[in-house]
Amino acid sequence: MFISLDVMGGDSPPEIRIEGAIRALHELPEDFSLELVGVEGVVRQLLERKRYPVHRIRITNADQNVSMDEKVDKAIRKKSSSIAIGIEQLKNGNAQGFVSAGNTAAVMATAVLGLRPLPGIERPAIAATFPTIQGPCVVLDVGASVDCTPKQLSDFAIMGAIYARDVIGIPHPRVALISVGEEPTKGNEATRKAHELLGTMRENGTMHFIGNVEGRDVFSGKADVIVTDGFTGNIMLKLSESLIPSLNAIVRQILRKGGLDQRIFAFLAKAIFLGPTIGSLKRTFDVDKYGGAPLLGIDGTVIIAHGKSTPHAIVSAIDAARKAVNANVTGLIREKLQHI
Repeated sequence: MFISLDVMGGDSPPEIRIEGAIRALHELPEDFSLELVGVEGVVRQLLERKRYPVHRIRITNADQNVSMDEKVDKAIRKKSSSIAIGIEQLKNGNAQGFVSAGNTAAVMATAVLGLRPLPGIERPAIAATFPTIQGPCVVLDVGASVDCTPKQLSDFAIMGAIYARDVIGIPHPRVALISVGEEPTKGNEATRKAHELLGTMRENGTMHFIGNVEGRDVFSGKADVIVTDGFTGNIMLKLSESLIPSLNAIVRQILRKGGLDQRIFAFLAKAIFLGPTIGSLKRTFDVDKYGGAPLLGIDGTVIIAHGKSTPHAIVSAIDAARKAVNANVTGLIREKLQHI
């Protein structure tokens, strides 16, 4: 299998994606090769003096770049961008997965136009993996579709359950709707009607639907898949990403207010942040561990990484792509929709 990596897309320099690519080749199972998509001269220069299995890397030139703040209508007209060429390679079967930390809206629009939604899917969804006290939880949508119909929310539930089972490895994922109350009558009209649709799936045995959950339940591990619209989901995602940085800032602020000597402050800060409890907490809520979010509902494996992805996050995104390809997530979603 070949996984295409958009070397040019992201908030950080291309060196970060190259470093992540090389780490992935060394750290992950050897069941994939990488296609590095970007300005060929830049890519070759960055690979110089790097140690990597040469036979598992190929370079595909892309002489246009899409900036992180570029308008979608302009971005999709760039046919030689690293995003467009990566999606084209996927469409033509020259690659089996595509990973990009570039402009999310551009990646999504290019993928939808180039690969098309699966039959029966009205809107794709970005599925992010959240850490909880009981393990990972798949939350979708986190930004692809801001306004959703009940049918679209039920589609998200189907896709999220398949991804949680076959990629994350949760045998019987518990699916829930995020709402303002646990009662079926709570929430807006779309949520209430989606609850009815998912309740029917529960009754006929096609969905392990546990009902509504509230915001306080997200990190408790009460559900394995949480379904929402892209507006709410994106807020949830950005909030979760701020947890550990905010905790760090609060603790540092408390220590500084104590009027401590600078050396004592530095010692306490290091002891706290590197201590077993906080260290374990930081590892549990490490967003880099779940560095890639799949765009589900299109005819191909596309993984969207954070624009500020570290090399570790790029490794995680590549791993998410190879797992989704190996599990045939796209095929499983297509098959499931044919029987509902």
